[in-house]
Amino acid sequence: MNENLVLLTSSPAIVFGTDTEPNLIKALSGYELIENKELNSVLLNPNWPHISEGVELQKRLTELQDKLGELREEGRLKASFINAVVHDIRSPLTVVLGVLDLMNEDIKAKRIIDEKYYHSLLTDALRSCREVADLLNDMLELSKMTKQGLLALDFEPMSAVEIVESVMQVASGAARQAGVKLSCKIQANLPNVQLDRKQMHRALMNLVGNAIKFTASGGSVTIRASFLNEKRRDALCDYVLIAVTDTGEGLAPDEAPYVFDAYWQAQNGKRKAGTGLGLAIVKRIAVAHSGNVSVRSQKGKGSTFTIMIPVGDETPQEMANG
Repeated sequence: MNENLVLLTSSPAIVFGTDTEPNLIKALSGYELIENKELNSVLLNPNWPHISEGVELQKRLTELQDKLGELREEGRLKASFINAVVHDIRSPLTVVLGVLDLMNEDIKAKRIIDEKYYHSLLTDALRSCREVADLLNDMLELSKMTKQGLLALDFEPMSAVEIVESVMQVASGAARQAGVKLSCKIQANLPNVQLDRKQMHRALMNLVGNAIKFTASGGSVTIRASFLNEKRRDALCDYVLIAVTDTGEGLAPDEAPYVFDAYWQAQNGKRKAGTGLGLAIVKRIAVAHSGNVSVRSQKGKGSTFTIMIPVGDETPQEMANG
């Protein structure tokens, strides 16, 4: 009687002889193999699965284990994200509630309201409310983008200069308050590109806002718009680049690959307000324009975030359908 080895699985046992190819045995090394002498006639039932099914089962188990690991990591990131959201909502609300409590006590006691005293307090409370509103807007926007997959944008041909100039106007106040010098450098004769004005403005504002936030007083933030001739490299099109460079804290080498992931935030010493959603939104907007966004950074020496926008008369949807 020939001796056989029995593969123990949750499904019916799989049997193969001692002369089975060594590479098959190696492929099944994750299973428990036992020698069988007495049950040979029963275990050789021809209706039981072939050995190849056992190999496929092992492959599927490995895939499921990998997927489980991914889900656990996603769960950890989401838990961290929720903690960040709670922190970033609770802190501003504490400021607002503190101001309202003080005013309420003065009103109850019929004390004269000191306008100078309350002016700074109300300014802080208003800034805190805006922080919460911005956070909630980012959360809603990212959720909408995730559900839609690729953003539905309203394209129009325009110069990137228009977007840069509008962002300069809006962000100049925040830069002034932070003691940061905000400037722009625009290459002459840039070609028009197909843009969604609102969404690209949002993406660039996110980059400039982050740059100002992570740059110490006395530092600088520069917006650059330039032309990249890629056709000479056999690429499908040329690009307009919009880059935001700061002299801020910068990123460690192991942090840079993750900055565009939702729920992720760099550990730059003292934690800044925000959940890291802004850069994830920038990524989705750039991709929806058939472009991309990249980062170049060095710890302690600042960062440069660059949005690439393809040059052409066709919209990204028309490019995709063509």
